[in-house]
Amino acid sequence: MILASLFHRAFARVAVLHRAVRVPMAALTADLLENLSIATLLFSYPRRLRAVAVLASAFSTVKWTAIADEAILVAIGLVAPLIQRKRQQ
Repeated sequence: MILASLFHRAFARVAVLHRAVRVPMAALTADLLENLSIATLLFSYPRRLRAVAVLASAFSTVKWTAIADEAILVAIGLVAPLIQRKRQQ
């Protein structure tokens, strides 16, 4: 919601907003898939499911990359209106 609010104020083009809102959803989806993979590993113990472990690691990487991207997008959303005001002066 914060990201959508910042981008709505910062950018007039709606297409930018729609693309930016997908980043937190990607983080959420990756987090849920990571948790599901870890739960699968725990419930299947003592069997070793290497493919599930690799998937859990991949989902974790996607999650943290999306979170970092989201932080960058929030920073852009905070700075963009300031730059626009400077240009108008």
